[in-house]
Amino acid sequence: MEPIGTFYAGILDYGDVEPDFEGLAEAVNFLRASNVKMMVGKATCDNGRTRLPFLLKEPEKPFIGMGSPSNKTAVAAVRRVFDNCDVSYHEVKPSAQNAAQLHLMAEVAAMDPEHEVARAHDFKPATNIEKALATDPFAGLVGLDEQRRLVHEIGNAVSKRGREAIESVHMVFTGPPGTGKTELARRLLAFYDETGVTSGKGVFVKADAADLIGRFVGQTPRLVRAMVRKAYGGILFIDEAYRLVATRGNEYANEAVDTLTEMLEADRDRVICIAAGYPDQMDHLMEMNPGLRDRFGFRVPFESYTDDELCRIFETFAQKKGFQLADDAREVLPAAVRSLRQHKGFSNARTVRRLFDRVVVKQALRADDTVVTAQDIAAALADSDMNEAPAKPVGFA
Repeated sequence: MEPIGTFYAGILDYGDVEPDFEGLAEAVNFLRASNVKMMVGKATCDNGRTRLPFLLKEPEKPFIGMGSPSNKTAVAAVRRVFDNCDVSYHEVKPSAQNAAQLHLMAEVAAMDPEHEVARAHDFKPATNIEKALATDPFAGLVGLDEQRRLVHEIGNAVSKRGREAIESVHMVFTGPPGTGKTELARRLLAFYDETGVTSGKGVFVKADAADLIGRFVGQTPRLVRAMVRKAYGGILFIDEAYRLVATRGNEYANEAVDTLTEMLEADRDRVICIAAGYPDQMDHLMEMNPGLRDRFGFRVPFESYTDDELCRIFETFAQKKGFQLADDAREVLPAAVRSLRQHKGFSNARTVRRLFDRVVVKQALRADDTVVTAQDIAAALADSDMNEAPAKPVGFA
């Protein structure tokens, strides 16, 4: 339903003067106390000028507390209160063609202005993206160059243009297990927190599809809503999302999809959802549920790691745990990785992590130092359980 009333979109232009954000919040709260339904976005700084976008709704009835009758319109009130900056605006009409703006207009229309308290941090500019890159949260990741490029570009656009500029920043990560999907999502949250895309509070909620499906009528919608709300301000990562396809014994999956589809639209400015799984199964899920497919604006494919990348991942595990690889260990490691690909349940970095854990056990039996040798790797590979997939793999996802 389209919001009813007169709406104005505009800009508060402070020029080359940095706003007093505490005072700005007080001004917004004063207007809201006078029944002005006003939403102000984060400040942006371009070419030395600081600007803040705003959206407001003209009250149905004149309001009091603004002095002369000429101040009894929303835009006049804004001009009077924000007399320390240039105020420009234009009327906007609800339009289904501009879904992002329509969503914001609906939020403003539904606002309870007396109880919507503005705070200074709501308006401070997002952290400069170059500064975020100076402390690269993706540092140390092996491979994933194309995936990092894509999620960085999305974050850059949202940081500069605002969440409302992109219809949906929800993503689908597709690829075999152990290819870094969960790890990249966690690093992505750190990057988005730093650049102001997410709340900065480190909210990362990981769920399996099974966590969203109830066992009796009415339970599933509550589970989905609770999980999405838990992720407000951050990322909701749904692993094995393809299991949301309804099957025998899984009859409530459709309820989960319907509720998730609804919430990803209603709360798209509050949470970023990443759904992950095998490519073919994720394709099937999206084909079965076109509404859900439309909620995910970006698809990020992951490929199996190369042998060289898996060797580097093994060495990364060793370095993090304080181990050093002897020359003979480095020589046999590529062959060890190739042999792992033949094992039952091979899952890229997960399997390499399992090998490393067993190498640590064998190394501890052989020596008191922290040097890993070819002998340790050979002994770990000989373990019978290296040919079996664990019931619930740990480590990379």
